[in-house]
Amino acid sequence: MLKKLIEKRAKLYAQIVEQREKLNGKTASTEEQAAWDKLMTDYRNVEAEIIIEERRLETERLSSQNADQENERRDAREREIFRNILLHGNMALSQLTPEERTTITGTSGTNLMPKSIADKIEIAMLASGGILEVADVIRTTRGEDLGIPTLNDTSRKATIVSEYADVSLAALTFSQVVLKAFTYRTPIMPISWELLQDSQFDLEALLVDQLGESFNRALNDHFTNAAYNATTTPRGIVSAANNVAGAATGSVSADDILNLMGGVNAAYWPKAKFMFNQSTLIHIMKLKDEEGRYIWNPDMAGGARASIFGHGYQLNPDMEDIAATKNPIIFGDFKKYKVRIVRGVNYMRLNELLAQNGAVGFLGFCRADGALVDAGTHPVSKLTVTAAAQ
Repeated sequence: MLKKLIEKRAKLYAQIVEQREKLNGKTASTEEQAAWDKLMTDYRNVEAEIIIEERRLETERLSSQNADQENERRDAREREIFRNILLHGNMALSQLTPEERTTITGTSGTNLMPKSIADKIEIAMLASGGILEVADVIRTTRGEDLGIPTLNDTSRKATIVSEYADVSLAALTFSQVVLKAFTYRTPIMPISWELLQDSQFDLEALLVDQLGESFNRALNDHFTNAAYNATTTPRGIVSAANNVAGAATGSVSADDILNLMGGVNAAYWPKAKFMFNQSTLIHIMKLKDEEGRYIWNPDMAGGARASIFGHGYQLNPDMEDIAATKNPIIFGDFKKYKVRIVRGVNYMRLNELLAQNGAVGFLGFCRADGALVDAGTHPVSKLTVTAAAQ
């Protein structure tokens, strides 16, 4: 808005200069005077609009700045409360206002992490590699079943008909993938009283690192390999992927990787990647095509990420090694794998459990699920090694 007003003012000013130079001190005619008066009126009106718009933008800027400062103060206070509860347990709750106590405490003696710290743990989880780094992560505030509708209408296409001819009906058939909220808990982490009293000990940083790593190990393993069970586990992306059989040599060749790509609908290729572990990457880096060129392309000159047949890849330590009957490589659009996390990460401080050992215990828990959303068009495929590996 402001930019357009400034441009309009510049055009009016150019017209004023042009009109002034045209008159060059001569007496203006009635028409010329009327045109001059209109130009000056339009210019003053635009000037007034610019002043109003600048004041509005400045008010919004100050309001946003105040809101940011208030958010920073609230985050700092929540972090202070969080640290006090970590160090002093529920005794710190007595010092809180009713509003602060409602914000920081949950049910069954559990405590809710401040968002700024819970986000750090989720970042630590996402940044540690594997499926969490490339999947589509959905965050919800409630834990009831979350249905994601699916529809496959790829068989529907228009037909040529005669004038006034009837058109056939073809109803849409919807299905859905249901994401649940399985509860994950970390092992209890003991912290000695001496460490809690040490002002140099950063308990917050330790919790972020340890809880993030612990959750990532469990979630990545399940989201990668778990066989689907509606009541106990998520469905891993490997078990849900379209199966492509490997060569009878028991190893993996360049042709096997091309066949794997062929198992994914071409509509997903623009966003498709490979996924495998480090051992498989080393194997792939040694493979050559029929003309003797390595299929792994580092592309260091162009500054792009390494690729295989033009597609990037994601390392995942929980993918299987190359061996008989195993699935060492998957390929596809990994955003079609949906990860659902409910209310981030929570924690519990256990004061009595380890008291005889002079320690306090901490454990974290979160609720999550994962599933591949496939409407029947094969967004992800997996390579199965069919014979004994050489």
